[in-house]
Amino acid sequence: MSQAQSQQRLPLFVCSGAAHSQARFEHKDASDRSWRRLHGFTRPFTAIFIAFWISWVLLALSLFGLMTRFLPDPFGWFIHWILALVALAQISFFAIAALIDTESHTVRDARELHGVARDLKFIKRTGHAIIHPTTFKCGICNVVVSRDTFHCRQCNKCVDDFDHHCAWLNACIGKHNYGWFIATVSLGGLLMPVCTGLAAYAVSIFFRDNTRYTAIVSQLVGVSLRGMPETVLAYLFLQCLVGLIISVGVLALLWFHVKISILGITTLGFIKAEEQLKKTGKIDASLHSLSATRKVLSIIKARTALSRVGKNNESVSINMSTPSAASASVATQNPPISVGNTSECPR
Repeated sequence: MSQAQSQQRLPLFVCSGAAHSQARFEHKDASDRSWRRLHGFTRPFTAIFIAFWISWVLLALSLFGLMTRFLPDPFGWFIHWILALVALAQISFFAIAALIDTESHTVRDARELHGVARDLKFIKRTGHAIIHPTTFKCGICNVVVSRDTFHCRQCNKCVDDFDHHCAWLNACIGKHNYGWFIATVSLGGLLMPVCTGLAAYAVSIFFRDNTRYTAIVSQLVGVSLRGMPETVLAYLFLQCLVGLIISVGVLALLWFHVKISILGITTLGFIKAEEQLKKTGKIDASLHSLSATRKVLSIIKARTALSRVGKNNESVSINMSTPSAASASVATQNPPISVGNTSECPR
């Protein structure tokens, strides 16, 4: 961490993740350009980042302290511990993805090995790229980077294979942590529907076996209070609704990343392609379209066509190399003339 960065007074909490990219920060002093976010747990923390941790803790308490208790033993305890392992894995993957410093290794090596310093005179302006579109030199990092590198304004650093800035992780998603990010989202896509299903199962017990439901609630609370079963029921209904909304959002996010993986582009590349399509009506020839389904179908169609061509070529090769029965018979009756025996050759 540079001296300017250590002396800069950064807020602990900001409402927007774009605190260092908005127009009102463009003409700040040099310390603003020397600052960079090392990882997701570097201040300032965004509202979404803090909301994620609060929501995750509340959801874990609801899942393991309430919803799994409605499952019958011993099946319930088995599911309880399986879900505990999945939840532990998810939050671990989240922490790893957030803690990885996604800064470009080219920039890091230039700074640490060759002493290349940041350009503290560079001024960020809205609508102007920090990385030069032709020379690919970053105006702040003062290093020539690769074509797929992007300077994140929120983190104020260059990121290799930049995908997007994730407000939930308070960090950039790029080459060095994309796999951990996908693992986090995948486990979230597994956990949230299960949590929603368990909440719905607990609600169903209220209507199917109210005596058992009341006994479980009384055991959890410790005392039998009037209206407590109905209060827990209302909470479970709310959990179903919120869980359903989050499940749809997480699964949609997961499908989007499956889609762009099929297309072979990043989130940033997809956004740029959409903007290009809206402005010009054309798109990069390598993409053909932004439909993953069309690309999969075109790949299947192309491979099927190649397979058919291969089979046809193989069939032709076999027909050319294998003589027919009639040809074999003629060859037997009329042996080939020997060049060495010139006396038998017709003159």
